[in-house]
Amino acid sequence: MISVALCTYNGEKFLQEQLESIAAQSLLPAEIVICDDGSEDQTIQVVENFSRHSQISVHLYRNEKRMGVMQNFRKTISICKGDYIALCDQDDVWMKGKLKRVIDFFQLSQNKEIQVVFSDLLLTDENLNSLGKTMWQQINFNKKLQKKWMRGGALDILLNRGNLVTGASVVFRSSFRNEIDDALSRPYKIWFHDGLIALMAARTNSVSFINEATGFYRQHIAQAAGTKIEKPEPIFFSGAKKILKGQTSVAIETEDILNGYCKSRDDLTGLGFKAEQLNRLNKMIKHFEARKNLPANKLKRMPAILKELFTLRYYNYSHSFFLAAVKDLFKK
Repeated sequence: MISVALCTYNGEKFLQEQLESIAAQSLLPAEIVICDDGSEDQTIQVVENFSRHSQISVHLYRNEKRMGVMQNFRKTISICKGDYIALCDQDDVWMKGKLKRVIDFFQLSQNKEIQVVFSDLLLTDENLNSLGKTMWQQINFNKKLQKKWMRGGALDILLNRGNLVTGASVVFRSSFRNEIDDALSRPYKIWFHDGLIALMAARTNSVSFINEATGFYRQHIAQAAGTKIEKPEPIFFSGAKKILKGQTSVAIETEDILNGYCKSRDDLTGLGFKAEQLNRLNKMIKHFEARKNLPANKLKRMPAILKELFTLRYYNYSHSFFLAAVKDLFKK
């Protein structure tokens, strides 16, 4: 039995297409659980009209007070009765074989310990015209990272690169629901619901992925979260141009990254992550503290920069052989 956990808020513009894509699945879910977070448009009417003609059971709940995205998903997940729970955004569209592909993956003998599965998504504009990229291409979840993930490196990747798991593609076993509910029960400084679900499963290497797109991820102005598509340019040349033109504020950039990692550590400590699990994150924080505290005099910066360079900390934690070091040398 499959449940779809769908959260809505002022979603009338695109919701009908998403509901229709669920109804068109080659493997139908048993239920769609919808929690509306105080919509002021025609969202409720769209759901009710769909429900009257749907062969799928639709359960609609209306929050008395706005809960926000994370807590609304927490509530929706708690109501689902299925053995598998698929998270669903109101503005996307699923490919016809999405649910069958994911359930087949779960039921493979080698995946019996897998609790959470995610997949790639095709990026589109608001009219579902292709933007020429998938989500994984946009966030650089490349073959190298995928191989590392499959070798047990999921937690390391998430701590180093941030969340690479898009909630709109996530399906998990209901047996993992208690861990998810516990994770979503407290406030966080930086992590969002999909990243937290991935982190909880990554602790035990029980999060995996399907290397194909299972849906269309719509980009539009009103969405709660998304990814900005920009004209691609080699990162070295892009960064070098900014340095030469004086357009980059390395000090601010470094401090922002450092603050983000510190907030992430606070979040994970609150979740009960052990010190050894946060070892890499602590090394990353130490590296960015070194970058932040470089002397004002450029010549006096050289020893610290060379130390970070030759110990490969720029490469490992700033994802750059030389560019980050050059930026640090020339920053004001």
